[in-house]
Amino acid sequence: MLKRPQAVLPADLTAELPSDTYIGKEVCIIGSLHFQGTLTLDGSFEGETLSSGTLILTRSGTVIANLHLEEATIFGTVKGNISVTKRLTLKSGSSVEGDILAPILHVEEGVQLKGRVDIQEPKTAVDELDDDLYSSDN
Repeated sequence: MLKRPQAVLPADLTAELPSDTYIGKEVCIIGSLHFQGTLTLDGSFEGETLSSGTLILTRSGTVIANLHLEEATIFGTVKGNISVTKRLTLKSGSSVEGDILAPILHVEEGVQLKGRVDIQEPKTAVDELDDDLYSSDN
């Protein structure tokens, strides 16, 4: 049986942050990334992400992309805007260069953040449907 390598997370958090999919440290992805469930990214990604899932970016993980997610926990480096519908957690030692849109934002001491932060109430599916209906050019 193949064993998944352990991501670079503090030992006490590995059990707290279970992952459905793991992208290793030696992997570099360029393009569009779409996923469901929880993705742990230990490598690097450049492009755009649109997901109804959760991203865990490890300390060695780097992203150069705009992220549109349900939830994210960032230990590594992000260059790009982050938009989440539930919660964004920035862990100590992480670095974000870009704007943040989130209903709930947790920022630990030691985070580097360069950009705007916009905290808004979470949207429900009905709210998003209403936005689509009223913004269309009928």
